[in-house]
Amino acid sequence: MLESLHEKGLEAQDFVVHWFRTATWRRTYAEGILPLRGAKFWTVGPEPSIIEPEVPDQPGRKKVNKADKKRKKGVNVSPSKKKEKFLKRIMHCGICGVANHNSRFHKKNPKKPFVSGESSQPDASQGVFTQATQP
Repeated sequence: MLESLHEKGLEAQDFVVHWFRTATWRRTYAEGILPLRGAKFWTVGPEPSIIEPEVPDQPGRKKVNKADKKRKKGVNVSPSKKKEKFLKRIMHCGICGVANHNSRFHKKNPKKPFVSGESSQPDASQGVFTQATQP
């Protein structure tokens, strides 16, 4: 393209719109850009405000959620009492047979729960000396 312009003796700048020329954008930004703190500080012109268009209904079957499926109760109808849910199955371990865990989470040496009647200190009958006594 440039070669054909050069052959005809034309300049490429003659075919550029004046908005894209360097002199135009330098004049535009000569004063600089002043920042605004937000939309509150924008100048309001005499033009009417822009109203968002309504979204048209899309073709196809409408989606229905659970709230739409339930019966709409009248003003004088009391709310229904919820029924008790059925108890779910209690899982048992395949190794030890204890409830509330399965064989995947089975611990080989589970810690025994602390019972308030048991003492954490060893008994004297176990043969543990606490202090050596000298005569």
